[in-house]
Amino acid sequence: MKELHAMLFSGIKTLVGGVPVVHGAYKIKDNHVLTANSQSHHYIPATQVPVEMEKLITWYNDNKQILHPIKLSALFHHRFVAIHPFPDGNGRVGRLCMNYILMKKGYPPAIIRKENRWDYYTALEEADNNKPESFVHSSKKEQPWTFATRAS
Repeated sequence: MKELHAMLFSGIKTLVGGVPVVHGAYKIKDNHVLTANSQSHHYIPATQVPVEMEKLITWYNDNKQILHPIKLSALFHHRFVAIHPFPDGNGRVGRLCMNYILMKKGYPPAIIRKENRWDYYTALEEADNNKPESFVHSSKKEQPWTFATRAS
């Protein structure tokens, strides 16, 4: 994931506001975003990121043979962005990870289309509130194949 971040930001030296980019490095300051409901959503504190990322990898390894690939990839993506380990690019890295998981299992990537962006954000918010089904369904809608048409 650090390598994906580094590749995404190669050639970029600063973020908005002149903040320098350290390619592939976890955040050193706490971060937050405004949700679709204009609420401030705070992510995992920077000091806890390495431990939370290890937990994420353990969760993935424990579930990769159990969960359906679409569900696994969506839940992984949500868990990743809930940690928000980087100062910027977390959604992009999360979507790359989601699609890596899908493609590794023989599925095409799930592309979140621009016209579905707010549905995507709303579904992420619902997953933040312990209702991940909406995000799994949202990810499934962006898949050319469905649970019923693909056996794995």
